[in-house]
Amino acid sequence: MMLHESINLAAAAWAVIAQAPILKPPTPIGWTIMIVSVGSVLSLTAFCLVRVLSLPPVEEEYLKGPLEIDTRDTEDAD
Repeated sequence: MMLHESINLAAAAWAVIAQAPILKPPTPIGWTIMIVSVGSVLSLTAFCLVRVLSLPPVEEEYLKGPLEIDTRDTEDAD
């Protein structure tokens, strides 16, 4: 893409933005819906993080493997 083409694209983009209607501020019901939805997502995320990060410690018995595993890597090491 050449320089003058990118300048024309930028000018066209600004022309479209300049013609966009001016947005009105949110109504009280819009604010309410937004606050409830964002608050519920953040609350659920915090609840899940607290639940996962505060799990009880895991018993070490279940993490240990049997001590007598024959891997056969010491036989004929040549």
